[in-house]
Amino acid sequence: MKLYDHKWASFKVSDIFTISTGGLVNKEQLYVGENPRITAKATDNGIDSFTQIGGGFRTNRNCVSISFLGNCFYQPYLASYDMKIHSVTIKGHELNRFIGLFLANQFNREFKKFSYGNQLSSKDLARQHILLPATAKGTPDWQFMENFMRQKEQQILKPTID
Repeated sequence: MKLYDHKWASFKVSDIFTISTGGLVNKEQLYVGENPRITAKATDNGIDSFTQIGGGFRTNRNCVSISFLGNCFYQPYLASYDMKIHSVTIKGHELNRFIGLFLANQFNREFKKFSYGNQLSSKDLARQHILLPATAKGTPDWQFMENFMRQKEQQILKPTID
């Protein structure tokens, strides 16, 4: 299974994803806990700290986080999102780890153009396009993405298992 053997198409982000944006939480409201707080960090899956989730926190799980700087990560767990951190889920389809990792990689490729001087707002995100494998009907091929990432995982794990 190879990426270049499959048909690809450009999709408008707002057409295939539901977009949520994090919120501003005062430091006094951040208590040490077990839920990740996703910020604009480019490392550690964007996790800045672990907090208790309280009122005013904007949360999501099983999504791809996208910072205003263009850093993207798959987030499988319930997390709170800082201001200027977006999270996307697929409209009408369940996101899983494999599809989430594929999407995070594709978003990272597409969003290299964003930086502190060229920030990604929620309005900009909705208008962006992303290249994805497509079915013959012209819809995103979620099954191909999942199968491809499963194959990649097995290739990476094989030397360790052997």
